[in-house]
Amino acid sequence: MEYNNYAHAITFDKYLSRTYLSIALGLGVSALFAYGFMFAIPYIINFYFGIMMGVTIATLGIAIYFSAALRKMSSRTAWICYILYSALTGVSLSSLLLYYANSSVVAAFLTTAIVFVCMAVIGNTTHLDLSKYGSLFFVGLISLLIFSVVDMLFLHTSGFVIAFVGIVLFLGLVAYDMQMLRRYYEAGSYDEEAAEKMMIFGAFQLYLDFINIFIRVLQIFGRKRD
Repeated sequence: MEYNNYAHAITFDKYLSRTYLSIALGLGVSALFAYGFMFAIPYIINFYFGIMMGVTIATLGIAIYFSAALRKMSSRTAWICYILYSALTGVSLSSLLLYYANSSVVAAFLTTAIVFVCMAVIGNTTHLDLSKYGSLFFVGLISLLIFSVVDMLFLHTSGFVIAFVGIVLFLGLVAYDMQMLRRYYEAGSYDEEAAEKMMIFGAFQLYLDFINIFIRVLQIFGRKRD
């Protein structure tokens, strides 16, 4: 039997399962590239700054393109954007693996996974409509970015306060993005291709939340390599 309405072809629980698997895939790609590039750094140290600048610009460009052109791109292009972004993020995270002890990296990842799952469950089960706080989250992200840049260039503090605020902000975004998944599911209900793209984009947003929480947990609790 064929379905004209994709919402009838797949339940929301299965949609969530596919989203979680996509998040895990993105994290796996990032981990693979982070550890792989970490071992290459000593051999490209003279070009490291230029490479990282290129990676930063590329990830920003992909994120902007992914968000702006989602409706027009194919699901294959959406997958390419997501996987490529995950790979480049892994490259940018490689320096953290060199700076922090392996035990701290593992502990930060497990801690992030636990709090991420908790907030995902809250976001999926709460009756509070978090969509009305979207503009507040956006203002929080911009403010966090501005304060981080100012601190890096002028204040040179330890960054613990900014990292803690970042954790709180992105935990809230996990719950918010989980609620948005249902809207993506409904928005793609008329077409399998549209549903696939919206699922990938939802996984991308939650992947970003996870990575940002992980980095800040590592900044606060991570132990440097001996």
